[in-house]
Amino acid sequence: MNRDEKRILRTAINVLAHNNSNAWWELKRQIFDFGYQSYYPMQGEFDRTADHIIAGLSAEVKDSLVKEWKNSKPPRADLPDSEILATYSCLIVEEVVERARAAAYRTENCSALEIATSI
Repeated sequence: MNRDEKRILRTAINVLAHNNSNAWWELKRQIFDFGYQSYYPMQGEFDRTADHIIAGLSAEVKDSLVKEWKNSKPPRADLPDSEILATYSCLIVEEVVERARAAAYRTENCSALEIATSI
């Protein structure tokens, strides 16, 4: 996702990340415990909600996303609008995973620092 797409989807990404706090914490735990993986089991918990979030976007926002897709450099696959929006559903889940990855290691680093300074 480019910067403009992230700006357009900022609210959707935040809603997805914080819609289910149990899934968020479990995803962070899986990331910390298993390191980098191409797919985490808890990641699937976000898929359906992502689909609903994308479907619930206003027509204006959907049009903006489709326009960004079609005007990207280098060009992306020429897909129908419905498939483009379905792809954005997957992309916002990936962005949530990236945020969880950063949060997982930040949380652990803070915990390790607190333990080290208390000794």
